Order: sequence, then C-alpha cells, then structure tokens
Amino acid sequence: MERSAVSFNPGSDYLYAIVHGLPRGWRPPAEGIGGAPVRTVPVRDVVVVASHLATPVSRTPLNQAVHADVVEVAARAQSVLPFAFGTVLPQALEPWVCARLPLVRASLRRLRGAVEMQVRLVSLDACPRDLEALARRLVDAAGVPTWAYREA
Repeated sequence: MERSAVSFNPGSDYLYAIVHGLPRGWRPPAEGIGGAPVRTVPVRDVVVVASHLATPVSRTPLNQAVHADVVEVAARAQSVLPFAFGTVLPQALEPWVCARLPLVRASLRRLRGAVEMQVRLVSLDACPRDLEALARRLVDAAGVPTWAYREA
C-alpha cells in the first residue's frame, strides 16, 4: 500500500545523514531511496550522505527500510546526525550545510559515540508485564546504560 509522497522538486537531494569521522575505506550502499545512487558530499569537516532525486519519494515500508539501512551503514562514523525519513533539500546542498555548520558541529559533538535503537517486542499471547520483564532482561544482558520502555 502506497502512502503519501514527501515533498519533491526536480533536482532535490534526499538526505540520510551528516557524519563526521568515517572510517578509512568506508563506502555508502550502492543504492538508496528509489534505487538512486547514494553519494557522499564532503562539506568542510563533515560529510553529507544523500541521493539525488529524479522522481518523488513515497512513504512506503520498502522506502522506509532503505532509508534506515543507509543510516545504519553511515553509523560506522564516529558521529552521525541522522535525518528523518523524507527529508528533501530543494536547494544547493553545500551552502545549506555551511549556513548551519555551527549547529551541525555542535550536534555531532553531542552525539559522538551515541547510538539509538528501537526494538519492538511483539507477542500475541504475552501480557504487557511479561514483555517489559523480557525487555529489562535484554537491556541488562546488553549492558545498555540508558533506555526507556513504552507500551504500544
């Protein structure tokens, strides 16, 4: 089932993340949203991970998964500032990043070494209390220092 399309202008860039400290030899996935090549755009001391859009992007499960996969691969950098699904930049990329560079750098410093994950525990026959107990055991086993449980 196709959902509504995100904003689109011909020549727009679809943004996955801004990163700092990519490992030597790192390469982005070959394809991103809509099969468009994923590219890296160095802007001073940061790198933007993006795709050039030729067609509008729809919010489908496949496109959302592709977006998440590209961001996950970018997470090999020392710091990652991910963009939400559907972030499209209709103007020139480098001037846009340069105008926001102090905020971008501050955000990357704050996020350095941090990772955010979302885990969903789904069971047709378990009660919410059992799922929360399972979540606590998983978190303890993984040694995760900060986490939150939210019942859906």
